[in-house]
Amino acid sequence: MKHIVTGIIYRNSSGDGVWYDAAIVPGTATLDISQEWNDHGPLLTYSLGATVRPLRRVGESSLDQPLCLIVSLDDGTKVRVGTPELPCRVETTWADTLRMSCSWERPASR
Repeated sequence: MKHIVTGIIYRNSSGDGVWYDAAIVPGTATLDISQEWNDHGPLLTYSLGATVRPLRRVGESSLDQPLCLIVSLDDGTKVRVGTPELPCRVETTWADTLRMSCSWERPASR
């Protein structure tokens, strides 16, 4: 199911660091959540895409590290993508804007 994203905050997955605002460009971000079955049971896949403002992100605020994200949706729901044990990796591409995307999978709760 595809959702409209209104905000993304993130932090390094290694600890209790500061949460940073991803500074998404309004109206450019979506989160698609799908479920499939494998030999071990249900598997959830989260696919996130967003255009973010090109801010200087270094050290703890860098997107180029294992991350935990909290994604805010237009219906008020907040979705966690990545955990300290199973972090997500964000891919970034440059054109005229910075585009971030990630795909993260986890077993569905039983």
